[in-house]
Amino acid sequence: MKMIDRLRSTVLLSPNDIITLHKHCVLGEKVYPELVEEHNLRAVHVYKRFSGRENKDSFRKFLLARLRASWTTSYGSEQSDKFTKWFCQLVETVNEEGAIVFANLIANTSFAELVKQYDQLMSECGSTGLIHSYLNLRNHPEFLENHLFKSAFLHPLVIGVIAYQIGAPIRIVDARAKDAEPIVVCAQDNMLHIDNTPFNDEYKVLLTWEKHQVSGPKGQNFVYLPGTHKGARNCYVTEDGTIWSTENASIFVTNNSIEQALEFQKKIKNNLLPSVVEVSNDNEPTTIVFAAGSLIHHRFRTIEGHSRSSLIIAFHSAFDNPGGLLEEPLPNMSDFLQQILVRQEQSNGDLFISVLTAQSHSIADAIEQIFEPALDGVKLIEQQTKQLSNKQVQAWKEAVLNSPEIEELKFSSEFILFGEELNIDEFVRLVVENMMFYDKHGPLDLILYANAKEEIRKWSRNRIREMRLPDLEQRLFKWTGEIAQPQISHILSPPDLVRCSKTILRWCSEAAKQNYSSVNLNFGDRITCSEAVASLSQLVSDLCESIMRCYSFQNYVSTSLFLFWACDECIKLIPSSDLDLRDNGGTILRSYIASSIVHQQIYKWECSKKSKA
Repeated sequence: MKMIDRLRSTVLLSPNDIITLHKHCVLGEKVYPELVEEHNLRAVHVYKRFSGRENKDSFRKFLLARLRASWTTSYGSEQSDKFTKWFCQLVETVNEEGAIVFANLIANTSFAELVKQYDQLMSECGSTGLIHSYLNLRNHPEFLENHLFKSAFLHPLVIGVIAYQIGAPIRIVDARAKDAEPIVVCAQDNMLHIDNTPFNDEYKVLLTWEKHQVSGPKGQNFVYLPGTHKGARNCYVTEDGTIWSTENASIFVTNNSIEQALEFQKKIKNNLLPSVVEVSNDNEPTTIVFAAGSLIHHRFRTIEGHSRSSLIIAFHSAFDNPGGLLEEPLPNMSDFLQQILVRQEQSNGDLFISVLTAQSHSIADAIEQIFEPALDGVKLIEQQTKQLSNKQVQAWKEAVLNSPEIEELKFSSEFILFGEELNIDEFVRLVVENMMFYDKHGPLDLILYANAKEEIRKWSRNRIREMRLPDLEQRLFKWTGEIAQPQISHILSPPDLVRCSKTILRWCSEAAKQNYSSVNLNFGDRITCSEAVASLSQLVSDLCESIMRCYSFQNYVSTSLFLFWACDECIKLIPSSDLDLRDNGGTILRSYIASSIVHQQIYKWECSKKSKA
């Protein structure tokens, strides 16, 4: 394509153009969550939480018996009975409420070292995005295994509580660092939601503190609805028996969906009033253990309060997800960390329990500090002390419902200089800073599978979403030869976008046939070539599925953007694909740019349509 020196950031639409374009791109209806009890699920047999109960109970009994035996040997039967009773109280709290909050799992001097190393990592390697700063800790396992501070998020007590709740040996499937600055926004990453797929059982450890400080979080706090983990997100079953769900079926952002969740909570807990807990703590960093795959929760973003830093560690049953965060153990890594961090060919419940009970002294010390008030150290933050008043619940609900969405933030920031004539460098910067910077945090409603194969796509999805602004700009400049004066005719229908994207899937398939010999990973990526290609292939396949049921123009724009960057990522991974993919990638890019420019006009029309409804 001939290089264009000057471009206008304008595509003018008539009212008829807007209606036609909206019909052209928005083919589906928005999906909403349906929280139900187990007996009302359409396909309960695929929900791992509700299967294999006998095996899970057997694991729990064996784990508790082994801990008790170890404590009896070390402390005598009387003290062992106390530790056993106290441990059971902790797991019962999680069982009843869905979460438990600890403070002071490590000393302040050790936490100061954690903050120092965390801040350095985020400064050097973290993304700096609109919603948050992010770092994939899979690429930094030395941080996770640091003996000075790992107990703040991987304490044996925490691991024991999660393993008991899941009823199986557990393994880390994701570890990330996130900084959250004061902001009010309703974005996919911090809406009121339930994590992961409805079909898996996922627990998370969330360690939070005030950014740069050895103190507790004082803003951007974790909020949850106790007891809602006793429900489950209902799924869909097609005529041919295919069982599936979507990400929007996990998000509670309308008045109806929030009211449904609160009514469910009242029924389960036999409460007259709603219960909402906001975890703040002025003094000590907090470690929250919660049922991420079933408990309704979110990061409550506000202008008030301070910036928050956090570590988020996700756990699945090792039987459900045999993979691990690392392919191989680091030199001199302990047996305890190997069990939860490293991929195992076979998951062994007996071995896991043996390795965990070898840490019984650490578990006992923490439990004793919690339940003996005279002792300093680990604390349990009681849920009732963090429960919002009825007035605060109403204010929280109003904030959740009225937070601006990505579109509002984008269009309030002098989004497009309409009619401006720009040179190509200026135009690329405008596309990156005024469009992509926002749209990569826009809504995607990707499919969730009964066999949880969407886990594969996380790596490539995060690489796109968390790209730094300079990286976006640098990579987009390589596409200047494909950029043209934006026109309505550039905007592709969803079926046309799917056709353009099929080439990416073909190249991923070809790389697999060649045993990934042509795949080019970044230095420091702790992922195999086969995993990287599989992740990209799954992401593209799922983007193609979801764009056929886009429910809003922003949803269409953001999904289109991800398809373009997936094309760029394929060229980066498989350089030999460049010639073949560049034409289709350029077509997708031109479609994205034109659609993002006209989006403001369409957004005003959508808002007008909603206000009249």
